Amino acid sequence: MRVLTLLPKLPGEPVDGHVIRTRPLLRHLVQKAAVDVLAYEVGSIDADIAERVASLRAIPVRLEPNTSAVHRIRTFFSPHDVQPWYRSYSEALAERLSGSEYDLIWVAGWKMLLYLPEVRRLVSPRTKIIADVVDDELLGNWRDLRGAKGPRSRATMARRLLRNSLYQRRFLAHADLALFVAENDANSTRARMPRLRVEVNQNGVDTDYFAPAPPSGKHRDEGPVLLFEGTMSYGPNVEGALYLVKRVLPIVQRSVPDARVLIVGRNPTPEIEALAAHDVEVTGTVDDVRSDMRRGAMLACSLRSGTGLKNKILQSWAMGIPVVATPISVPGLGAIHDVNVLIAEGPEAFAAQCVRLLEAPSLAERIGNAGRRMALDRYSMHVKLGEIDSFIEELVGPRTFARASTSQKQSASP
Repeated sequence: MRVLTLLPKLPGEPVDGHVIRTRPLLRHLVQKAAVDVLAYEVGSIDADIAERVASLRAIPVRLEPNTSAVHRIRTFFSPHDVQPWYRSYSEALAERLSGSEYDLIWVAGWKMLLYLPEVRRLVSPRTKIIADVVDDELLGNWRDLRGAKGPRSRATMARRLLRNSLYQRRFLAHADLALFVAENDANSTRARMPRLRVEVNQNGVDTDYFAPAPPSGKHRDEGPVLLFEGTMSYGPNVEGALYLVKRVLPIVQRSVPDARVLIVGRNPTPEIEALAAHDVEVTGTVDDVRSDMRRGAMLACSLRSGTGLKNKILQSWAMGIPVVATPISVPGLGAIHDVNVLIAEGPEAFAAQCVRLLEAPSLAERIGNAGRRMALDRYSMHVKLGEIDSFIEELVGPRTFARASTSQKQSASP
């Protein structure tokens, strides 16, 4: 079986949601197929993947903006400028497809959907296309529109919603299968595109890599730390961290005066960096997120917006870290209040659940252990990659899939 993967970023260190999802997938696919990678030249490549893929090409991309008034008018409601299209990548894609026959094209993420018409035009009818969309951007657009204040803001949000809707319909229709990480996102797309096959494949977590362990060194007895983790340039994370520090922490400190917030994640915005104080630490980029996550007495997942499945919760569950979360953070996770997570809405209620964990070590241990069991039983990479195997086998046919697995095993033998 031959597979071509189209990536908006090289699968290096798992520092963001895209790489967290794509890296284990590629490591898995190279054991079953001859995999070619065509990616934007962004980020770094995992050494093991680079060694085992059939070919790897990273394309330098540079935006060529068209600022003419005619162009702005023509594309005001057009889906074509929703995501940047790069001529260099399109040419490399055409070159790759013109000289090779593939059984499967794997398209990773919302950004890459705009290349689907080119792919469909250049491949044979037998080639199957899986679009791993991950999140339905339109769900967030709807929430933004409902929360917009003032006519100008509402008009901007309405235009964004319309353009993203056109983008999804125009480009995603060329896929044979669209994958999302949450049922809400999948159902939203099914309602708009009933002819498209849409399935759910939730994110998994490496339960060996993200494993329980006590904090080490100077952080061993750090006290009541509320952890917030994520890419800190991402809007919902910025909003959630600000909410935690400004609205929740002061209430927690009424009962636990030495409570602190630890914000872990790369690319903090100036607004996040400005939060740093005696009771708030902002780490920025760290070499290994696990060591800082272990400093937390809990994950305080105080998100107020966003779509999809929250990797920060899966990783915390895998590490046995108890989780307090807002309702918007947990749809589709199988989270049960007071069993494997504490769920609360509003600053007073959220703070009360944080205090419960800080004042009751036995409760924190019970919630943390239940989260670990959830990660092992439902979200291990073995389970989630097995689901993807089933989708691929159904699309390309059991004979092609079986031949691929057998040939890769033989090529790996000494």
